[in-house]
Amino acid sequence: MPGMPPAQPPKKKRGGLIALIIVLVVALLGGGGGAGYWYFMLRDDPSKPVVAGQARAPQAAVRGFLQALAAGNASDALSFVSQSPSEMTFLTDAALAASSNYQITSIVATKDDASTKQNGLVDATFNIGSTPYTVQYQVDLVGKYYFIENAFAHLNLSDLYVSGLDMTMNGIYLSQFNNLTDVPAFPGVYTVAIASNPLLTITSDTSFTVISGDHSTPTVDIELAAGAQDKFAAAADEKLKSCMAENTTLTTCGFGWIMLTYNGQPLTPKSNGIKWSFPSTKPNFSKETFMWRQSDPTTVTAYISVKVHVELTATDGYTYYKDSTLSAVHIDFSNPDDMKVTFDD
Repeated sequence: MPGMPPAQPPKKKRGGLIALIIVLVVALLGGGGGAGYWYFMLRDDPSKPVVAGQARAPQAAVRGFLQALAAGNASDALSFVSQSPSEMTFLTDAALAASSNYQITSIVATKDDASTKQNGLVDATFNIGSTPYTVQYQVDLVGKYYFIENAFAHLNLSDLYVSGLDMTMNGIYLSQFNNLTDVPAFPGVYTVAIASNPLLTITSDTSFTVISGDHSTPTVDIELAAGAQDKFAAAADEKLKSCMAENTTLTTCGFGWIMLTYNGQPLTPKSNGIKWSFPSTKPNFSKETFMWRQSDPTTVTAYISVKVHVELTATDGYTYYKDSTLSAVHIDFSNPDDMKVTFDD
């Protein structure tokens, strides 16, 4: 009929589509045994830093842990660990700073296909210095966040400890540990040294890298440092000269002659009445070899043949004398600045 508007197509109803979307979202977030929750929890942006202790995906926990180590932040690193051990000596900022020359870089953490919502396996690759490493971490869901089960290396330091020496690892004295067989440590490079004794040197590898799991450290091989023989010879020479100048029949070098009486009568030496001398050639300790053993690491011995002569002028007007031969010189150099020298006669 003239004047009537053309027919319009019916409008599409959008209510059904909106309802369907709502149902799907609810199903993802709350239904299906938590499948939606698991999907959203595992979303992880590796370009963003992980808030300490708030890893919402297994790989985020590992990445956050390694990035904290690289930054030298022990407390942040520990925030991604399921349980900290009681022994914390090598789990501090200072311990991380000691190995900072070997920076952790190129960190990549990938969730393994065998992971479940509750227990994740994460394959991590990273460099320590210029050397690449691969480690698989076990990560567990606790509440809303993931934490690492096997974050530490467990070191057996028994072979690094040498009785009688102040051995250190990354500057820490090993003598302070009650139990050397299980010492937790962060991944990194550790360096062994002998503290305060330049007369000894380590000939084996002094540095080693640990990652995770159980580690037996290298056995330490030690020998006398270059120039040590000359220092021992000088110490022996100085001590013997000092003892030969003593006004006594029994010297502080450990050799001598105890003479209290003669024919039952007490002997009293005149003032400065005791004289020591070498009846033949004076000793030359620079030609002697001072022998050393790692089982007794701060003592050396040289076997010698040095003749000494002592005369005692007594107040009775007579002079008494004795000859003897020094057969060995022993030097305790546990304090290199104050070596203890003794002789056998």
